[in-house]
Amino acid sequence: MRITTALDSNGTIWVGNGIHRHALTSMGVFSNYVVLGISGSLVFVNTNGEQVRELGHVQTVGDETIEALGVAI
Repeated sequence: MRITTALDSNGTIWVGNGIHRHALTSMGVFSNYVVLGISGSLVFVNTNGEQVRELGHVQTVGDETIEALGVAI
């Protein structure tokens, strides 16, 4: 499964698969996605398609890009 992550202008971390997206509630949850991505359990990437290993790899993007991650759930 491919999960894309991005920051909105408020600093909220969003993850989505193109169908659904949701805001992450804590850095602990973000860290879990990173671990799953590193382990190969899922593909965890930023909006450039690069593997995310830390928060510094996540870009701040506009609302249209956040919406492209999927429908908010």
